[in-house]
Amino acid sequence: MSTEPTSAGAGSPGLARGRRAAPSPGQPLRIQCQGIDRLLPAGAAYRIGRDPQADLVLTDPRVSWQHAIVEEQAGSWLLHDAGSTNGTFVNRQRVRRVAITAICSVRLGHPDDGPVLSCSLAAGEDRSG
Repeated sequence: MSTEPTSAGAGSPGLARGRRAAPSPGQPLRIQCQGIDRLLPAGAAYRIGRDPQADLVLTDPRVSWQHAIVEEQAGSWLLHDAGSTNGTFVNRQRVRRVAITAICSVRLGHPDDGPVLSCSLAAGEDRSG
């Protein structure tokens, strides 16, 4: 996983951990958060936020209405902060973009206790969703 910070500074170890996996074209992404466990097929962009029309609806008040977007681009999955008010964090560092190349965890809305969005490449899993 690689990240693009919004500001300089050393992150703390802990949240983002991973096994490196080479993404294959069309590889689905598994996302888990607040009791949600979704397998996202490649080829579309998925909205994450409090908006009831979002693809992944989260109820935490620190999560923005339109908090983040996750999408596959050229065989790689990316999570983009969509201009959220309270931010997206990896290892307590605020980030704008996260390349998902392994199992990783991202916090939404607060670096210490915001909801944890767990992402993993879903090689070999049933793609029916």
